[in-house]
Amino acid sequence: MNIRSVVKRDVKFSLSGNWLAAILASIGMSILVSLGMSVFRTGNAVSLVAFLAIAPINMGIITWYLALLRKQDHNGNLFFSWVSKEKYFPSIKSYGFFWLLRMVQFIISSIVLLIMGVIGMFTSLPMMRGRGFIMPHIFGYYNGYRDFNIPPAAALYILLAILIFFAVYICIEIFIIRYSAIYNLLNDNPQILLSEAIGQSKDIMRGHTGEMILFYLSFIGWYLLVPITFGLILLYLVPYFTASRLLYIEYLRDLHRNKERMHETDGPIYGE
Repeated sequence: MNIRSVVKRDVKFSLSGNWLAAILASIGMSILVSLGMSVFRTGNAVSLVAFLAIAPINMGIITWYLALLRKQDHNGNLFFSWVSKEKYFPSIKSYGFFWLLRMVQFIISSIVLLIMGVIGMFTSLPMMRGRGFIMPHIFGYYNGYRDFNIPPAAALYILLAILIFFAVYICIEIFIIRYSAIYNLLNDNPQILLSEAIGQSKDIMRGHTGEMILFYLSFIGWYLLVPITFGLILLYLVPYFTASRLLYIEYLRDLHRNKERMHETDGPIYGE
């Protein structure tokens, strides 16, 4: 049995009897994020409070999961354990760091897709005109499916653009994976500097990014069920994936610690 299977088995065992709390935490976090992100649109007080609470509640949920996985006391108070003067700003910095990484990932991927779209538009216009294709006006109306008589070459280009978009997105994801252990490190040492957590996370994940990608891909079957189940499967999938990811990182941390101990105990070999 490979480590991915062991991690998933252990997570299911740990979540047994705790599914309700995990599901409610996921729903609560989703509502909080939705309200918090609307602060830029509405600017109301409720959205502002939600926005300021996202980071500490997110870390509180992670603390609860790690306590559960480590077979420690995991009462509901842990969800709010980072809403304190000592822990609030460390949670803000770590959450802000990941938010920035995701924004960069989205912007770069979108720019690549936009460039591909512009190139495709200018290269396909002559071909479309040659076939008698009439471009609908932006503020006009579409005359049924006939207006979308897309040539095969254009369809292939659209497919290529989408594939390139996902390739760029995944390449940036591989870069982000190097920082996956930051939340685990912050949970164990809330006063750790973000720069130190970043450095330690990179050390832990060095040589394991490929494993982590395969671990993520092992959940793709579940995510394909999301549209089929109208999103209901997320009630099961989000806690399952979150706990599995945290436990897998714990496994990688143990590997890293064992390697460090081996290096510390290795002495010089005399007589050679």
